[in-house]
Amino acid sequence: MSVIGIALSLGAELEDEFLRTVEDSSVGFKVIRRCASDAELLATIAAERVSVAVFDADMIDIDSELIRTIGRSGVKVVAICDPVQSQRLRSLGIDSVISRQSVEDLLQDGPVESDVTRLLGAIRSVVSPVDRPVQPQEPPDSPESLPKFSLPPPPDEEDERLGKIITVWGTQGAPGRSFIALNLAAQLAISGEVLVVDADTVSPVFTQLLGLGMQSSGVAAACRIAGHGRLTQASLRALCLPVGGGVSLLSGLSKANRWREVTHSALQRLLEEAATTFPWVIVDVSSEIDTAQDTELSFGPTRFQATRAAIEAADLTLIVGAADPIGIRRLMSVLDTAQDEGLAQDSRMIIVNKVRQSVTGARGDVGLADALRKFAGIHSIETLPFHSAHADHALIEGCDIASVEPQSELTQACARLARDLAKTFDRVIVAKRTRKRARGS
Repeated sequence: MSVIGIALSLGAELEDEFLRTVEDSSVGFKVIRRCASDAELLATIAAERVSVAVFDADMIDIDSELIRTIGRSGVKVVAICDPVQSQRLRSLGIDSVISRQSVEDLLQDGPVESDVTRLLGAIRSVVSPVDRPVQPQEPPDSPESLPKFSLPPPPDEEDERLGKIITVWGTQGAPGRSFIALNLAAQLAISGEVLVVDADTVSPVFTQLLGLGMQSSGVAAACRIAGHGRLTQASLRALCLPVGGGVSLLSGLSKANRWREVTHSALQRLLEEAATTFPWVIVDVSSEIDTAQDTELSFGPTRFQATRAAIEAADLTLIVGAADPIGIRRLMSVLDTAQDEGLAQDSRMIIVNKVRQSVTGARGDVGLADALRKFAGIHSIETLPFHSAHADHALIEGCDIASVEPQSELTQACARLARDLAKTFDRVIVAKRTRKRARGS
């Protein structure tokens, strides 16, 4: 008989009863370790042969990143909690959630299963057939031995996720990722509300771009709430800063060393909730990204997890590079990384920023497109011209470029980019910007 290894973290009374039941019976379970914290639980899973983690929600600080980390190791999760917590815990992806007995349960007529009995039943239900203790088999010809199949659930008639997530990624060396994210948001806001999420965990700059001064981190707060399964449309809106023109901002980290607060699973949950709240969600991320190997070798959060999470969650990824020899070389390197990691292959738009004849020659963006097609195999790009005086004007005023330089060639190029992007989602931008956004409003 195969033995199922269990990492256990329950309240003292329930844990003692569980241990007595397991030790006094031949149920095929073995408690590997009794864990007092989530850190000890993860260490046990990493070092021991554990098939199932069983814990009390009052003993362990349960969030989506903990469940994701345990799940990556192939360990199933069974949790017991008060009835009011059960829906939240199920939303985090726990394999089986048991509501502990209430006074009303005990007052009901008829036999009542104990919490331990229900926990053992839950463990049996989540263990894979390979690991499950061997049970006596019915004769081959008996109806009970035949496999039972069920049809998959019907698809939802209405998709709650109406918004589109656009992640702005790109090369090192300041190619203009945040500038593009801000001005794209301003143009898209003409057709509907836009949320900008500053998820750059290396050098977040949106509060500076908008002249807002130091702000508490909205993205860190939202990730904390999302990680515990409590983020709602109302709580998300409460954390956002309206910056005018239909654009709201979820501000970035105040310090780069707080990167652990923006976990992979929490950020993805945040973005999914944002996409049910706003028609457009623009995510600004750093150029750095964790490889799949980095993630597999780390039993916990990784330094650039936010970038990977945002790209994986995106409906479209914009890959930004600068229009100079160094910028193009870096762009090709980023595209190679994306291909190696299987990221943004079918849903991406390549943007070459800061195009100017002094670098690209007389043919400008046409010559640039031809060179990229010939030497890098890139067949479709979007280009934005370089106009430092107009970009600096917007930076000093703390707003998008259309608000201060509406007739600029750069403004028109940003508007064209927004229209092209909207077309990919069968959306149309028809209105024109008519008013200037106040600084920091």
